[in-house]
Amino acid sequence: EFNGVAAQIVKANHFSSNTIGTLKVSNTNASGLTVDGTSGMLNITTELSFGSANNQKFNTNNLLTLKSTALATARIADVTLNDTRTGNDVVGKVVIERYIPAKRAWRLLTAPIKSSTVPTPTIFNNWQEGARSYPLGTLADPNPGFGTHVSNGNNLGNYDQNNTNRSSIYYLVSTGWNGVPSNTSGTGIGLNQGVITDQPGYFLFVRGDRSVNLSQGTAAAITATTLRTTGNINVTTNGATPLAMAGTGSYVVGAQTFNVWSNPYPSALNFHSVKLNAANALVPDKYYLWDANVTGTSAVGGWVSMLWNSGTSSYDKTVESGIGSSGINSSGDIQSGSAFMVDYTGNISFKESNKVAGSNITLYRPAYQQSQLRANLFAKNADATVSINDGVLSTFDDRFSNETNKEDMYKAPNFAENFSILRDAKTIAIERRKPVLETDTIFYQMGSMRNKDYQLEFKFDAFEAPAGTTAILEDLYLNSKTALSMSAVSRYDFDVKSVNAASAIPNRFRIVFKKLVQFTDIKGYVSNNDIAVDWKVGNEFNIHHYEIEKSTNGTNFVFVGTQLSAGNATASTNYSWLDVNPSAGIYYYRIKCIGHNGVIIYSDKVKVSIAKGSGLPYIYPNPVTENSIGLHLTSMPAGLYNIKLLNETGQVVYSEIIIHAGGTATKIIVPKSTLVSGAYNLEVTAPDKKKTVIKVIVQTK
Repeated sequence: EFNGVAAQIVKANHFSSNTIGTLKVSNTNASGLTVDGTSGMLNITTELSFGSANNQKFNTNNLLTLKSTALATARIADVTLNDTRTGNDVVGKVVIERYIPAKRAWRLLTAPIKSSTVPTPTIFNNWQEGARSYPLGTLADPNPGFGTHVSNGNNLGNYDQNNTNRSSIYYLVSTGWNGVPSNTSGTGIGLNQGVITDQPGYFLFVRGDRSVNLSQGTAAAITATTLRTTGNINVTTNGATPLAMAGTGSYVVGAQTFNVWSNPYPSALNFHSVKLNAANALVPDKYYLWDANVTGTSAVGGWVSMLWNSGTSSYDKTVESGIGSSGINSSGDIQSGSAFMVDYTGNISFKESNKVAGSNITLYRPAYQQSQLRANLFAKNADATVSINDGVLSTFDDRFSNETNKEDMYKAPNFAENFSILRDAKTIAIERRKPVLETDTIFYQMGSMRNKDYQLEFKFDAFEAPAGTTAILEDLYLNSKTALSMSAVSRYDFDVKSVNAASAIPNRFRIVFKKLVQFTDIKGYVSNNDIAVDWKVGNEFNIHHYEIEKSTNGTNFVFVGTQLSAGNATASTNYSWLDVNPSAGIYYYRIKCIGHNGVIIYSDKVKVSIAKGSGLPYIYPNPVTENSIGLHLTSMPAGLYNIKLLNETGQVVYSEIIIHAGGTATKIIVPKSTLVSGAYNLEVTAPDKKKTVIKVIVQTK
């Protein structure tokens, strides 16, 4: 806190890495506090605020950065102290950061600066970091970890070039999100020439920072990035004179007219507080936020509708559970750098007192989801309905312990049925434990059961387990095992009968985590002109089928065959598959095991080499990756060879007659139509009418 009565300066290099958490300006001199011009940028990670006097000034000298990281985003607090002070001001430009997580998604973003900033604040100089990746494949990344690509089909006006020539930036117009700036560098007359403040909000598709190679499309690596905007910030120095802003867009859908507003401040603000401003009497207390974490189309975001509920004094929202909504709280907070939509036409007035402390760390980055397993006990009623009787919760995280301690919640016994978790000889209602490992077990305990029909319900949420691990519910009374889905709700019906006391044993149920299958051996070998692949498994349970995959390089595998499971078994089971008449070459094989509940596990890979002798045609390379097939004729007689290529349904997709002069030669077969991925049969009929059928695998890029 700087609270002098004479003018003061703050030197950035007086602090470690030029960075401080909070800075409070309480200087009462007319010149106030100024950032020293020779010590570099001053970084604030939490908050800049003002003291309790009037007319306090903070001169940034264009050397202030409000930092944004995966942990928090810095802000400038209410300079009016809840409308009780006037004249407090931030003079000079500020660099405002907005952290964006590693996720390809649309973001509804704004730049909380004044349009009067000099020089003109452009999209190019801010979100693109003053760089352009053009032509396609060029990597212009002057500041690693900062900025993103902004692309458009015309590839003009300093746009980056992507591989689809589609725009990655839009603004709302009367026909919807169809507006595209003519360039990003502000070179032109009128609106939407690339000035970042031309619109209160832009839909920007963020792929990551500028190290992302746009020529690779969706195959490119995804990175986190930080967008930076530099300019003079919006400050309403007198609470009695709020900042009035008109929305833009006027997109009409039926009786609704959507417009876009920005959060004008480098701070989170509360929409309900905005609604209560005297000038906003006609503004509806409902709005729309875009959440990049909602699955939506192609998993790139979706709208969350927010409607104020006076009964609960919070907002009801359309997305109530899951990763998306946890990034948007029910209090009505709108984060720094966010724009939003309202079904309203006119001005909305914003005040400094609408700001709220802190920053929501989930809306702009993947929300933390607690890995958990919920088990509910239902009783079946005579009218076919069910009633919940009890339930327990297991939560998993590395910071927890597998021993019972104060983080666990013990079971309070019911008067009727009881369902709990048994651990360390204690009955628990909510347990905290480390993430599950293979062979881990959750022991359930039931008591006070009646002569009724029951149902257990299991819900996994954000659950993680070692690859290939499945959850198996064991019923010790019936000596049965049931695989549980770890991505959907599973239900298990059972009954307790008074005539058989064993049906009510307290430890009847437990969940065991185990590998779907144990691959004990896999081998491949040449058998005549074929390749045989054999594999052996142990402890096979809940397997639907096996898929055989083949590769020519040991990295990129394609499906070539399938084998149904022989059923559940604790003893070893042998399987075999034959690759009929492959061409000469080196091949790799692996087995993909697929369970009934979707769990997948892979075997090791095996390498096999096969060489073809004379007298038989063969294909090489195989699989075929281009639209040309290399047919090799080794020491074969001269004459006419009839060639037919058939698809999996037996249809002839290509045929020709080739002339072979005798001996050894390679004939390149180029079908007129591009082949799709899959398996084909190539029939080669020699001059002596002898027919050879060769399996061809086509693998398109």
